[in-house]
Amino acid sequence: MKFLRLVPVLLLLTGCPIPPAATGLPLSLPPIASAGGAQIASGTQVKLAQPNFSLIQTDIVGSSTGFKLLGIFTFRSPQYAEAITRLYKKAGFSTGKAQTLVNVVYEQTQPYFILFSLPKITVRADLVEFRESGP
Repeated sequence: MKFLRLVPVLLLLTGCPIPPAATGLPLSLPPIASAGGAQIASGTQVKLAQPNFSLIQTDIVGSSTGFKLLGIFTFRSPQYAEAITRLYKKAGFSTGKAQTLVNVVYEQTQPYFILFSLPKITVRADLVEFRESGP
């Protein structure tokens, strides 16, 4: 019986994730930002049903990687702001043009290896440019 009480503590100390059912949290929670960071989302709704835009670039990727030793000691956390900055640099925005990112996807992974893990934040998007009138 004492061993069952120690299982959650051992899981936390070894860096193993606890399934949401064990924590009582619903499965539909959005991803949470890495330790020490806040996730802020702002957006504008634009209807892309009209042919008033052109697709400039697809599948632009920006990422940030961290490092954890033994699943406990965090030496570097991945930064959402760093991933977005890299995405913007790769997109090559032009000053004075009506350009925006669409189909933005946020991914957070943390592959575990024997002694360490590499947490990673990846942001993917497409770049579109709006025209004054239709085609």
